Amino acid sequence: MTDFVQVSTATQSCEQAVDLARSVVQSRLAAGARIIGPVTSAFWQDGAFGTGEE
Repeated sequence: MTDFVQVSTATQSCEQAVDLARSVVQSRLAAGARIIGPVTSAFWQDGAFGTGEE
């Protein structure tokens, strides 16, 4: 049996993150939510290196 589950996701804006957090907590699908950001990701895409802020 799982004691807890942690889910991570990225949104296009801080406002979307707040809306998502509010929705899952108010629906009691999550006990709490933490918004961290902005997060900068580094990645390879289509053979080129890139970065993006999430």
